Amino acid sequence: MDGNMAENDIIVTHSGRQSSVSVTADAARLEAFRSALIREGFKTVTEGEFRWELRRDIRPIAGDWPMKLIIEGDGRRWRISFFMFTPWSWIIVFSLMTLLFIPFASFQGAPLAFLLALGVIGLAIYKQKLDFSPDASWQGPPRREWHDRMQRLLDEAFGDA
Repeated sequence: MDGNMAENDIIVTHSGRQSSVSVTADAARLEAFRSALIREGFKTVTEGEFRWELRRDIRPIAGDWPMKLIIEGDGRRWRISFFMFTPWSWIIVFSLMTLLFIPFASFQGAPLAFLLALGVIGLAIYKQKLDFSPDASWQGPPRREWHDRMQRLLDEAFGDA
């Protein structure tokens, strides 16, 4: 399912900042989906009666990004939102390194490097959250890979609901 598509009551939308899925499911199917996410490396951060938040840590060598998934519903109808993100800690550390080291660097072109670093910081803030779009250009390979994985998990858990 690419872009917006409905099949077997599964609706996937990619908004640029996050991907969303709306499903109708009972507790058993939802628990099967949560179990599959845990097998994929997600950890439950918060858990309530009708809201769960899961996170997945990074694997930098694999070109992976941190992810967040939120499940909200009313017991029968559920909205699942998920996205990759650049942690604020990365942005802050890079910003501090830029402000502390580049202005005092003694290499030719330091002012240009400082301006480029400021541009990278701005881009990181602007593109902090990324959806799982299969046709993404910015960080395309991990986003396409996770689009396929998430689609498989959704189909397995809710496909014939």
